[in-house]
Amino acid sequence: MLEYDLSADVRRAVLSSVAATTRTVVVILERTRDVKDAVRRLAYKVIADKIHVRALTIAQRVRLLRQGLNDRTGKTYLSHADFHL
Repeated sequence: MLEYDLSADVRRAVLSSVAATTRTVVVILERTRDVKDAVRRLAYKVIADKIHVRALTIAQRVRLLRQGLNDRTGKTYLSHADFHL
């Protein structure tokens, strides 16, 4: 549902309530590339709050950092500035 729903509000609601497990980490990481800024910001917040950095592979950490730094809006970068890689 998180990947395929057309409504950004639904994607945000699911993202905020999903448990961070080995199965859902990949889906949560994919939302950092969502078309809606609010969903991307929430994805970074969920990652910072629910996922320990060591649970991510080095490649996932690098991709996450690169995407955050190259994001279309500065708000997304600022939202995960406290996320220590």
